[in-house]
Amino acid sequence: MNLYFFNEIYFNKKSGYYHLQLTLFFILSLIALAVAFQHYFIIEPNSKQHFSLFWHIPFNLFYWLFWFFVAPLIYLLVQKYDKNNFKDFLILYIVVPLFFVSIHQIISAVIINLALNYLDLQTLIYRRILRNQWLWVDIVIYFIIEIGIYIVESLEKNKKEEITLSKLKHSITESQINILRNHIHPHFLFNTFNTLSTLILKGDESKALKLIKSIKELLAKSLRENNNSLIPLYEELDLVINYLEIEKLRFGERLNYKINYEKINNVFVPNFILQPLVENSIRHGIAKQNINGLIVINISQNNEHLNIVVEDNGLDVDMDNIFSEKGLGLKIIRRQLEYFFDKDFQFNFSRSELGGLKVLIKFPVIISQLKDANATNK
Repeated sequence: MNLYFFNEIYFNKKSGYYHLQLTLFFILSLIALAVAFQHYFIIEPNSKQHFSLFWHIPFNLFYWLFWFFVAPLIYLLVQKYDKNNFKDFLILYIVVPLFFVSIHQIISAVIINLALNYLDLQTLIYRRILRNQWLWVDIVIYFIIEIGIYIVESLEKNKKEEITLSKLKHSITESQINILRNHIHPHFLFNTFNTLSTLILKGDESKALKLIKSIKELLAKSLRENNNSLIPLYEELDLVINYLEIEKLRFGERLNYKINYEKINNVFVPNFILQPLVENSIRHGIAKQNINGLIVINISQNNEHLNIVVEDNGLDVDMDNIFSEKGLGLKIIRRQLEYFFDKDFQFNFSRSELGGLKVLIKFPVIISQLKDANATNK
């Protein structure tokens, strides 16, 4: 038994054993005071012997709180012996309780003999061990403590399993999100490099250089942000604008966009929460039509929630299969929202007044103190 055991098991306020020990202390203290007053005011006035409260209260506090100090030892013995083994069973349920009860009564006899000079010590020990009705109370207390330890042990085990499962669930979810992200980038890069090769063949050096610069910036941001679960809103907007500018070089006048947002400071969002929406609009809406495409992004804060609306005028919207393989970007968004906000979010899609898809996302505002550090890394 070491200091670490007491600190982490019995004196750690988050531990179930700490609460068990605290409960034991208060209950035993109340019983001690009740017994002391009972002897002083009810039992002893009718008997030949009468002792003061200055004897009854301290002695009963010692007598009952004995089990408070013994409880950690009982815990260690419960951990050491296997109750499913017959030999250990006998030790744990017969030998150990008889040992503690005997020690308790012997110490009590010594204190009574020294303090009150009552009987000789040998007779007093004999009476307290073999002719004392309180022995059965001691045995009951021992088994109550043991049952309490088993209950707390079970609760602590369940708590650890829940924490482990929760961590595993989050780990799996985060891995799934990263896998889904990796499905999008190769397709985008393939089209982008096709556009770059076309510009080079046409001899459009200015647009080719601009595209190379934009690709470099986008990849740098993507690699950095993949290491952060949450990023500032302005960084997410920078990434989306960069992405849209690359796609605009590919589509020309067929792609236009508008971004409307309030000045929102220190707000963090899950990284890549906008880019999949924009890519979804381009791939499954605007890319399939010949008229000029339009993507509108509106971001606003309403009380403690952030509202993000992305809509387009794409004409090929299959509302029934929006979350099919074609809607992979939307799957990423849903996974991220579930990961960060559990059920405290809205993720709705409908047909936009522009003619295409309208996606509404609403989730609690995240104010992070890491803004300055992230801005420094930018």
